Amino acid sequence: DKPAHYCEVINEQTRSMNMLASKTLDYSKLDSASFNLNIQKFSLTQLTSKILESYIIYDIKLENDGDVNIKADKKLIRCVIENLVDNAVKYSTDINEICIKITDKSFSVSNPCEELTKEEVKDMWQPYHRKAEHNSIEGHGLGLAMVKNILDLHKFKSGAKYLEGKIIFYFDY
Repeated sequence: DKPAHYCEVINEQTRSMNMLASKTLDYSKLDSASFNLNIQKFSLTQLTSKILESYIIYDIKLENDGDVNIKADKKLIRCVIENLVDNAVKYSTDINEICIKITDKSFSVSNPCEELTKEEVKDMWQPYHRKAEHNSIEGHGLGLAMVKNILDLHKFKSGAKYLEGKIIFYFDY
């Protein structure tokens, strides 16, 4: 039993290190002078719905103004949405209260969370930033930094705010 257990631990640690290396490379690639956006028009509503299929076990609410289309790099916007939804699932204090809103001007993800100061909300965007009490939650602290870089590359206004017991991440296009 011990060798099988050790093999499983080694495999899990290898997957974790692989994910960290991949995210680190993706993050540094975004800062490269040779990086180019692949801008195309696509349905943000359809992309979000497709991503939410992976989160079917959660009751994530999707509110939208119909089929909203934007011009952006679809692959990178997928990365943004996946990171925001993944964070909402990981850090929500009530998994049944996660909500995504898509309007003709903005996208947001909100979830209930522990109380946060303005400084804590601001620090979330920093690479490798993680609160000590969240060390048991899988992740490396690069997701929101990547989100910020991607949205900045698109020149989309973005941010986060803590309001009435919820953290809300948003971007305007």
